[in-house]
Amino acid sequence: MKDNNKTKGQLIQELIKTRGKIANLEVNKSFEKINSMKKEEVINKKISEVFKFKDIPDLEKYAQVALQGKKKVFETHIPRYGKYFKVASYSPRKGYFVTIFEDITRQKKPKKRSRSLTKSSVYC
Repeated sequence: MKDNNKTKGQLIQELIKTRGKIANLEVNKSFEKINSMKKEEVINKKISEVFKFKDIPDLEKYAQVALQGKKKVFETHIPRYGKYFKVASYSPRKGYFVTIFEDITRQKKPKKRSRSLTKSSVYC
C-alpha cells in the first residue's frame, strides 16, 4: 500500500459476508497515527475486535461498496471516541474495499460552538 497521503488513514478490508463482519488486511502509517495503534494490533483482526464495536458503524455502506462496487463518500461520528471522520470508500474487487478517512473533529467542533453562540446571542 502506498502511503502518499500523510494525513489520511487508509485501510484495505474484506467484508465477511456470512457474519456481517469486516476484517482488516492492511493499514497505512497515518492510520496508526490517527488511531494511536500499531499495524500489528490491527492486521488480520476484525474491525469489531480492534475498536470494541458491538455494532459496526456504517456497515451497510461498506457492504454496498464491497458487494456492489459502489463508491461512497460520507461523514461519520464515532461517539465512543468523540471523533468525526470524512470517509471515502471504493472496491478494488468484489468482497473487498478500501477505506480512506480523515479526522475532521476540529472542523466539526467549532461549528457546534458557533451555533450555540448564535443561539445564546439571540437571547441577550
